[in-house]
Amino acid sequence: FFSVGFAALGGEVLWTRYLRLLIRENIVYTYTLTLTVVLVGIVIGSILASHFFDRAVSRARYFGALQVLTGISVLTVMMLPPDTWQRMGKELWIYFIFLLPPAVLSGASFPLAVRMVVADVSRASIGTGRMAAINMLGSILGSLLVGFVSLPAFGLKISLLFITGVSMATGFTAWI
Repeated sequence: FFSVGFAALGGEVLWTRYLRLLIRENIVYTYTLTLTVVLVGIVIGSILASHFFDRAVSRARYFGALQVLTGISVLTVMMLPPDTWQRMGKELWIYFIFLLPPAVLSGASFPLAVRMVVADVSRASIGTGRMAAINMLGSILGSLLVGFVSLPAFGLKISLLFITGVSMATGFTAWI
C-alpha cells in the first residue's frame, strides 16, 4: 500500500505540471483542479469500493486490477496529443472529466486494501490507521521524489512512465 500512495501523489504532482502546460492562465487553477479531482475521486472510489468489493472473496485480484487500470488510465490520458486537449477547449470541467476516472480507481484502493488486511471488526481502527500511515509515507516520498528528483532529472514523460510502472508492478504483485 506504500506504493499506492507513492504512485497516487507522484501522479498528482505530474498532473499539476501537465495541466500547467495546458492551462496557461494561473498555476493556482491547475493545483486546485488537481486536488479537487483527487479528493472527489477518493470519495467516489471509496463509495463504489464499499458497494462492490465488501463481500468479494478475492480482494487482492480486484486491488491488483484497480492498480493496473489506474496506471493505464493515467498514462492514456496524459499521453493524449496536445492538439486533442486544445480541440476540447479551455473549460476546467473538461479537464475534470478526464482526470476523474484515474482518481476514482485510485480512491477505491484504500477501502479495498483495508478490507484485505483487517478481518476482525474489533481491530478495524488499528488496521485502518496502520494502512493510512503506510499509504501516507508512500505519498510523501512519491511527491518529493517525483517533484524534486524525477521531473527535473528526467522530465515529464519518463516520470509518467515510472509512475505507471509503479502502479502496474503493484497490481501484478497483488495478483501474484
